[in-house]
Amino acid sequence: GTTMPPPNGALDGYMSVDYSPPSSPVAPPGAYRVRLEVDGQVFEKSFEIRKDPRVAASNDDLRAQFDLMVNIRDRFTEVSNTVLGIRDVRAAVEVLAPESAAGVDEIMQVLREIEGTLMFWMGTREHPMLWSPPGLTEKLSSLSSAVQSGDARPTASMYAVFEDITQRYESQKIRLQQLVERKITPLQASIEDS
Repeated sequence: GTTMPPPNGALDGYMSVDYSPPSSPVAPPGAYRVRLEVDGQVFEKSFEIRKDPRVAASNDDLRAQFDLMVNIRDRFTEVSNTVLGIRDVRAAVEVLAPESAAGVDEIMQVLREIEGTLMFWMGTREHPMLWSPPGLTEKLSSLSSAVQSGDARPTASMYAVFEDITQRYESQKIRLQQLVERKITPLQASIEDS
């Protein structure tokens, strides 16, 4: 499974019912082995997960479903970690320089835009009930629900949505790297020199 980063915005800490991480992948049919080590003793046991005989999907279909669910989980974790990293960067910039310092307003705005693309904002001080559109974390969570909603091979549309989310995430990650390299690192250097 994964963990959803805490919400941001005016309603920090509020958890909506729509605000949930992706479903955890369910192991497909197959032969497995469990291993338990306690006080230097190792216990192993083989077991098999069998497909429900009422399910029409093949084992290959269920494996494809599992593989996409794992990819969604991993991408979600990556996006969530980036959101948490942005929050750390924003906190560091706030410590480094007052908002009146040259370029700080622009840096903070871009950080907020990137985070708002990755994860929705729950209101502002001026409009606490005005939420932003769903971010990539919410889209990944919705996609995981759709993929795991039945016992079937994921559709071409599901793969296309995952690819679109991945591309959108990569573009925001590049944007963040460029902001750090071009604006934040020089800001840190100029403050350290003064």
